[in-house]
Parts: sequence; structure tokens; C-alpha cells
Amino acid sequence: MRRFSAVFAMALMIVFIAILIWKVPEPDLAAVALLTVGLALADFVLALRGR
Repeated sequence: MRRFSAVFAMALMIVFIAILIWKVPEPDLAAVALLTVGLALADFVLALRGR
């Protein structure tokens, strides 16, 4: 159940940031948002592999 919750939360964050980039098409915002998603996904993968 914890893994499902983590995947669900990550998916919601990605959807929220995608909507933000779509509604506010600023290149700087998109770069920071994509960097944020990339770092969050890297942390997510490392946390899952850490077990």
C-alpha cells in the first residue's frame, strides 16, 4: 500500500506540474519544473531501490 501511495503522489505531482507548464508557458518556469520532476523521480527510484 505504501508503494501505491508513493506512485499515486508522484503521478499527481507530475500532472499538477504539467498543467502549470501548459497554462503558464514560460521557458524558465518549464525548466525549473522539469528539473524538479527529474530530481523527485530520481529520489523516488533511489528510495524504492534502497530496500
